[in-house]
Parts: sequence; C-alpha cells; structure tokens
Amino acid sequence: MVNPNAARALSATPIHEDFDLHGATLHGGAGPWLDYALKVRRIGGLASVRFDRLKASNARYSGGFGVTLLLLLRPLGFIRPQDFGAIARDPYLAKKVGAERLPDPATVHRALHRLEPEEVRAELRGLHRDVLRPALLAGDHEPYVILDGDSTVEVCYGEHTEGAAVGYNPQARGRRSYRPLLFTDGVRDLVLGAWLRPGNAGDKADLLAHYRATRDWLAEIGRPIKFARFDRGFCGEDVYSALEGDSVGYAIKSRVTTRIGTALQNATWREITDDDCATQIQVTDVEVKLTGWTRTRRVVVVRLRDRDSVQCSLGDWSWRYEAVVTSLDWVPEDVWRFYNRRCQAENLIKELKQGYGIDKLSTGSFGANDADLVLKFISYNLMWSFRHEVLPPQWRPFTIRRLRIQLLRIPGVLVSHSNRLRVRLASWYAYVEQFIAIRGRVEELFRQALIT
Repeated sequence: MVNPNAARALSATPIHEDFDLHGATLHGGAGPWLDYALKVRRIGGLASVRFDRLKASNARYSGGFGVTLLLLLRPLGFIRPQDFGAIARDPYLAKKVGAERLPDPATVHRALHRLEPEEVRAELRGLHRDVLRPALLAGDHEPYVILDGDSTVEVCYGEHTEGAAVGYNPQARGRRSYRPLLFTDGVRDLVLGAWLRPGNAGDKADLLAHYRATRDWLAEIGRPIKFARFDRGFCGEDVYSALEGDSVGYAIKSRVTTRIGTALQNATWREITDDDCATQIQVTDVEVKLTGWTRTRRVVVVRLRDRDSVQCSLGDWSWRYEAVVTSLDWVPEDVWRFYNRRCQAENLIKELKQGYGIDKLSTGSFGANDADLVLKFISYNLMWSFRHEVLPPQWRPFTIRRLRIQLLRIPGVLVSHSNRLRVRLASWYAYVEQFIAIRGRVEELFRQALIT
C-alpha cells in the first residue's frame, strides 16, 4: 500500500508552460566572450579579409560571417550545423553578431562546404595562425615551444564519408574512421596545428612535412621549438635525425626491443620512489644502436611494479618496462618525468572532444571535415586567450563545459529602452561580482586595442 504522504512528497508542483516570453535567451552571459572575440581580437575582420570572396557581395550572410559564427558559437556548445536550429531565433545572439537573425542549419551546412577546397583550407590555416600568434607572444610564458605530437581517432558512422578508412580504432573495431595528426604546445596548452587523415594512416604519415612547416613559422615569430615529445608511434631514424639536425631536444617513447633488453643486463638501476610508495620505480639509461639507426643513441629505461603484488617474488618477470629515446643529457628520472608531462596533450585532446566535438563529424566531405577540425581548434585557441586575458585566475583551469554552466549560459531577456538595448540577466545568478569584473576587463582590453 502506498503511503499518501509519500506520494504527495514525490509529486511535481503543477506549473503550466506558456511560450510568450519575447526577447528571451539562454546565453545572456556570453556577452563578454563575444565582445572579446569581436572587439578586442577583431576575429570578424580577420575572417572577412580571407573569406568574404566566397559569396556574392549582396549575400545575406557573407563568407566571413559564416566562419566567424562557427568560431564564436562552438564554445557555447553548438558543434554540428544541425545544432544551430535551436538558436536560429535567439534575438540576443543575433544582435551581438550584427545580424537580423541567425542562419538556419542548412545555411550553416553550406557555409562549411564552402571551406572544402584545398586553397580555402589553406586560408583557414592562415586564420589559425593569425589567432595563434598573439597567444604565443603574450604573457610570461617561456619564449619557446615544447612540441607535443599526437593522433586521435574520429569514428565515421556514415557509409559515404569521403576519405575514411578502416584502421586503428579501439572504440569501434572494423569501422571506418579518420585519424587526425595534432601538434600542441606543452608550455601553453595551445593547438599549433591539426591535419585530417584517413583512418589507416600511420602515426608518422606526413609528420615531417607538417613539422618543418610548423618549425619555420614558429621560428619566424620568435617562438622556436626547443623540445619535442612524441608517443611510440612516432619513433624512427627519420624523426630522430630531423630533430637532431634542428638542435631540438627530444624524448620519444620506444618499444623495449630485444637489443635494449640485452643492454639492460649490465645496467645499474636506481630507485626513485620511497619505500612507502605503493609502486616501486627504478630507472637507468643505456647506449644502443637499434636496427635502422645510423648511430648509437641514449635510451632511458624505467621499470615499475606494485610493491604488494605477489608477483614481486617472481623477480624480473614482475616488472613493467618503459623506454624513452632521448637526446637530452639530463639525469634519467628527469627525462622520464619530462616525457610523462606529455600526457597534458592527451588531456587537451579529451577537452577538445568533450567540449568542442572534434570527434563529431559534420559532413560526408573530407575537405569540409578537415576545415571543420581547424575551425574547432581556432575556436579553442581563441577561448584560451579569453581565459588568460579576461577570466579570474581561479576560473582559468575550468573546462569549457563548466564555463558554459558558470558563465556563458545565464538566462536573460533582451529589452529595448530609449533606443538602447539591454539584456536583463537572472537575479539568482551566483557569480555577479566575477561577471562584473570580467565585463570590466573586456572593456579595458577594448580601449587598449583602440589605442594600438
């Protein structure tokens, strides 16, 4: 028998829904972000110079406007063109970007396809560098770059996705995919470049060509590559020789081959963990020349095992081994720890997947998907600058999903009074003081931009 008091406690209060609130928006807190991108970083003007030619001069939405809109609304959670249907009639966002109304999903889809030609994608990567340059030159970071290389998997669920192929795909084995190559900066957590590739492309496919182009541009702006870190899939004589020729210190993961194992027989291991640590870690280094190498190189080897494991009694069989090929002359444990900080690149990829949808494909065109990938990275880098130039220090580490909840998505109503537009935000918003400080910082940066 159901307790009537419990039933009353669980029932919802009857509230009727009426769709009659004019001027309402869910993104009333996005104003500082949009003003920063448009007024301080002038992203609209940069995009117009490069892409307005893609459409007729009398078109309702210019080519530059389409690119700008895709950059600005990705941090708000609008990843695919079909997502834009939910905000096509949002009056606040339309006013902020200078349009009567936002384009519908079909228009956004066509805007993305206009970026498909290779020469247009080259312009898009030029825009990426326009956004990246001030971020690399600003702040009190080191005046160099730590190049972290990695790849990821974008699963293709459509049967007609151009350029997709069956390859390494632990998420959906046997399904066609893309495998983009990514370069990130280990000093600043910026994305330096991204290139879409078929799913069966090896990690090193086109690696050196993209490395050399990135190296030359970074040297040109005064931020040379000082160190490089790559996963095991990127190891090889061609990569080592290229980095050594450029005097770039590197730490690159390697398989523990038979020849390395033979060299370890006479190695002296050094403990680098305390006795009360659950994992026992020892480190050493050896000089070896592996098959395909032109010379002998240094390999730092670390072995790990659980102290409480019964397998400790099995001697050498209880250890897990890791090897890092390096040109650095640091003590072995410093080389190992330096390489392990490459995991920040993997955290960055996770943020890009969860926050910017780099693993969600928008079209069946390889070129359009490549352009969309670059757009998402430009948007991320632009938001990175907003974080570090505008947000309070305690907010800067937030993921984009948390920023949406805490800043960008504040319910509000757009009102007009005395020919002036205002957005009235929710009175219960918990971070009013921080919002006012953020707004003030954007206006300060805008005044500085006018002077320069």
